[in-house]
Amino acid sequence: MVASFAGCGAWADDLFCEGEGCGWSPGAWQRLQTLANPGPPPPDPTNRWADTAEVIALGERLYNDTAFSGPSRLADSLGRTTTQGRAPAGTPINISCATCHDVRRGGVDISSAPGNVSVGAGITDVNAQPTINAGYRKTVFWNGRLDSLWGLNLVVAESGTTLNGNRLQTAHVLADKYASDLDSLFGAVLPTNWRDRVATLPASGKPTVDAYEGLNDSDKALANTLLVLWAKSIAAYERTLISRNSDFDKFVAEGPGSKRISERAKAGARLFVGKAGCIDCHSGPMLTDDAVHNVGVPQSGTAVPTVSDCAAGSSCDCTGAGKNCLPWGAYNALLWMRDTGPKWYPLIDAWNDDPKRVTHAPPATPFDPSLKGAWRTPSLRDVALTAPYMHDGVYATLEDVVWHYNTAGRGETAEAVGTPAAQLKPLGLTEAEASDLIEFLKTLTGGEPIEGGGGADGGADGGGCAATATCEVPPTVQAILEKECLSPCHLGEYGTARASYQSLVGVHATLDMGCTDRVKVVPGDAANSYLIAKLRGFLSICGVPMPQNRPPLSEAQIQTIEAWIKALRP
Repeated sequence: MVASFAGCGAWADDLFCEGEGCGWSPGAWQRLQTLANPGPPPPDPTNRWADTAEVIALGERLYNDTAFSGPSRLADSLGRTTTQGRAPAGTPINISCATCHDVRRGGVDISSAPGNVSVGAGITDVNAQPTINAGYRKTVFWNGRLDSLWGLNLVVAESGTTLNGNRLQTAHVLADKYASDLDSLFGAVLPTNWRDRVATLPASGKPTVDAYEGLNDSDKALANTLLVLWAKSIAAYERTLISRNSDFDKFVAEGPGSKRISERAKAGARLFVGKAGCIDCHSGPMLTDDAVHNVGVPQSGTAVPTVSDCAAGSSCDCTGAGKNCLPWGAYNALLWMRDTGPKWYPLIDAWNDDPKRVTHAPPATPFDPSLKGAWRTPSLRDVALTAPYMHDGVYATLEDVVWHYNTAGRGETAEAVGTPAAQLKPLGLTEAEASDLIEFLKTLTGGEPIEGGGGADGGADGGGCAATATCEVPPTVQAILEKECLSPCHLGEYGTARASYQSLVGVHATLDMGCTDRVKVVPGDAANSYLIAKLRGFLSICGVPMPQNRPPLSEAQIQTIEAWIKALRP
């Protein structure tokens, strides 16, 4: 009888699969198990309010509030003038944390144009990392230069390319809009007359700015305290943004005979822990080793600074010992710790609630030159939702990423930085194997809804699936979106049925200037869905018809999309 199943492959394996790791090469199933079913994020002893429900709720509101952002600078990370931005220079950008870290889209930025790197008050040098599962990270920023979520929030709050706010502005917004919350939650660390004192402070100012520097020490301390409370509240909320319970997690929990994922995805999983060697860096339940590596990613793309851009004596100096050499990645993190960190460390250390805290200090020299061009290993959870990829967004698709590793980046030598790790070698994957690996990566998208990810302005479906029985658009609609709308305008938005749903249902049209009052898909109401207006090219739309620079959709295609929208429950 056994002979009759010769050549039946995985089907026969599954039919008779009862033992641990049946159908897998020795150790492969055990390695796969180490990647699945993460527990909750580790505690954050540096933030005493990290798990306080009321502070988390406040943090969600702050995360979605645009009042903490400042004016547009229309400049890139090197200070070069640019025409790309969210608003004319000097005018409010009106963005929040959620603008570049949208929890309905994997916690990443799909609102920036052209999209390889993120745009706030200026154009940054990297693309926004997901805030989903950020509570698991040991270090933050792409180059790993800080070690706490709230420390990152402090820096981002006043960065000239991101929010471009300032601590005096933050103090006034908190006093005007959130005073009762702060009184009830943080009364132990705030003076009783803090609101009255904030009312006497200048409207705007931060360190190095005269309005702030002219304050007495007590008022400076109050402004600093309020900035820290803002940062820690948001960090508490971000810790609740958890994506797990993916099809992959369920597959592993059910065992090797599970039908939860496709045979192609199973083949990809074998490659991930075997021939492709992905597990070497993408290890553990978050699929990251939390380390930095130079994997030969080119420093390339719109507004991405290159080593040749960073001349001696400039704001980004990649000569000699270097100073703020952005392309150097993890090596530049050490330069930041040496040159800029000391400006932040007193505040961070003063508010570090860990009784075992260690005071920050500049790193020891000399620095390891192998860190030039090295960047943090990102988590692969929700990776199908988080395009573009790599620190500078140089790759638009997972196919591009797999090609890079399969060829060891052999075709990407322009503007290479440092020396790629010795482990970076061609993988020898066939076209079919590369495709199987991508099928596996798609199984890493977490179950819905995102834990804690409702969003204060979460749209008609609140960031979950209340509007429909599934968090995915139907296959007929997805086929239309992929064929007609995916490239080049909507890479990362419509790559999967779930991503399409998250990008459309109840979502405001933030990508089109002046169109933020329009909702792309209004559940049950095709006539008032902005997507349909765009597809039909109505004269009343703002922005441009869709698809852009391509023939319009057929009436049958539009009616297919309309039928789906009408079937959604309001």
